[in-house]
Amino acid sequence: MPDERSGSAVSLVCFDAAWCATDLGEYRDCRYTWIENRLWHAVDGGNPSQLEPQLRSYLRHCAPSEASA
Repeated sequence: MPDERSGSAVSLVCFDAAWCATDLGEYRDCRYTWIENRLWHAVDGGNPSQLEPQLRSYLRHCAPSEASA
């Protein structure tokens, strides 16, 4: 990525990247996007058992009930 100040190339390496949302709504949207992506990859990959307990609980909560299936 070019450095606009000097015109030279800059190498970016992120180990523990952190990003703060500008407001609570933006944080909520970012968090739910992350959660839904984690769930999709686990379910699509066929191994939701590797999810954290909180995400497995959320997945069970969001599953269609037997009455509506």
